[in-house]
Amino acid sequence: MPSRLSLNGYATPTMQQNRNVLITFLGNNKYLNCRYRFPDKTSAVVRFVQEAICENLCANWSAHDCIYIFMTEGERGSRVTNWEGANYKDDPADQEGLRAKLQKLNLGCQVVDKTIPEGFTDKDNQLIFSNIYDVLTNNDHVHLDITNAFRSIPMFGSVLVNYASFLLNDVVIESVMYGAFEALGSAFAIQQQYPNPADRIAPILYLTEMVRLQEWTIAANDFIYHGNTRQLAKLSERQGFGNLSAILSNIGGAFSTVRGSELENARLFSDLVAELKNIENRVESEAMKRVLGKLQQELGKFTRPDVVNGFYAAEWCLNHNLIQQGITLLQETIISYICTQTGYNKQVFKDNRKLIADAMNCKNMPEKYWRNVDHAIIKIIQTHPSFIGLEPAYNALKDYRNDINHAGTEKNARRYRSFETKLRHSLSLVKAFLQIE
Repeated sequence: MPSRLSLNGYATPTMQQNRNVLITFLGNNKYLNCRYRFPDKTSAVVRFVQEAICENLCANWSAHDCIYIFMTEGERGSRVTNWEGANYKDDPADQEGLRAKLQKLNLGCQVVDKTIPEGFTDKDNQLIFSNIYDVLTNNDHVHLDITNAFRSIPMFGSVLVNYASFLLNDVVIESVMYGAFEALGSAFAIQQQYPNPADRIAPILYLTEMVRLQEWTIAANDFIYHGNTRQLAKLSERQGFGNLSAILSNIGGAFSTVRGSELENARLFSDLVAELKNIENRVESEAMKRVLGKLQQELGKFTRPDVVNGFYAAEWCLNHNLIQQGITLLQETIISYICTQTGYNKQVFKDNRKLIADAMNCKNMPEKYWRNVDHAIIKIIQTHPSFIGLEPAYNALKDYRNDINHAGTEKNARRYRSFETKLRHSLSLVKAFLQIE
């Protein structure tokens, strides 16, 4: 990546420009002339689907953009038969292969022919996959034409999406296309029924929604089972759901920075469920509706504005390996809950929350060692049922919270597994006392 000199004198990477990329495959069959129907237009009569796609999609692409055409070698390979045109040497009207056809389009982008094996073995298939991946780079916006793809190539497309997204930055699959020439019938029947090639109109099918569904499924799974909102937020932003992206980012931030008040009042979760419902009502795909419905179902328990929501948030942290956040949330929510039960304002630290924390700290300490506290008030708090019920869960975590916040640097630091075990135990005590699921 090129670099520029920053103000501090160090070289910093420049922003890489997005590149439009078309990946297409050339078979070795002898193709009949026809027209291809896109959503907004129908092509002129062409021999190769690539002619129609390139003219429709790539006409305004720049020299930075690229069309990659994958083909096989050998006497009967697609390089000889269709790229160079050997299949049509006996056609008196048109002997041109795809290379000559594309040259006539005068495209402003690059056209690169790439060789791949036939794909008869596992080794071949791995090599094909690597060859396709190797043409991609960060920030590519990819269009995939699988009309003439060999054998397992269509499956490669879906795998490529995830593989490239993991190894490269911001690779986007913009479209997956299939020219359904066979919708017209067999080659013999087509020539009999449609002797005029202008009457042979084959639809271009867009399979992009299947890619989108896979992306959403993976991102939703990452959110529900791993607590990571970033992938789903990024995907939402890219697909025009800005409100959803913002809400997800806020929820992720609230968990990662332990914003207890925001997690307790449930507004973020109510907004998220409402936005998911709104999107569900707008999309047509039943498969997509199921993904959105699953998200709403998983978030349902968070939607009531109650301090108990903080306990659910702590459980979310436990289930998603956010142990430090979970310990902090559980202790602070216990204080919030006791505040609400004893009539103190849970938002006021000095005069209210500190009283509950002091009562916790004094619980197992002889009264003669209590320092800088109001003994009478502490005793009243310690006799309240909510304090009696929740104090064991709170104090069981006290040393663990101190240990984890000091990064295990103090003497007798605990093993990492003990934190999860202790958090799970304290959470079970809280749920048993409050009789919540």
